[in-house]
Amino acid sequence: FYTALQSMVELEEVVGNKNRSAMYQSLVDKYDQWFDETFWNDTNGRYVGWVDRRGNAHDSGYVFINVEALARGLGN
Repeated sequence: FYTALQSMVELEEVVGNKNRSAMYQSLVDKYDQWFDETFWNDTNGRYVGWVDRRGNAHDSGYVFINVEALARGLGN
């Protein structure tokens, strides 16, 4: 989703729609905070695999979740 938002910023810039580009950019700017609040597990020091509809985080130690996040510029 984060990558798609970044792509939408670029697409809107290409077609000259500065208002829509700015709207998508504002979502990109907030996304890392939302992602961390939703998926970061302080206890284990990594992102969880998913959060169920009851709000329970499920962390099975998936490396690929964390690698994908870092590759896209999320996390530190």
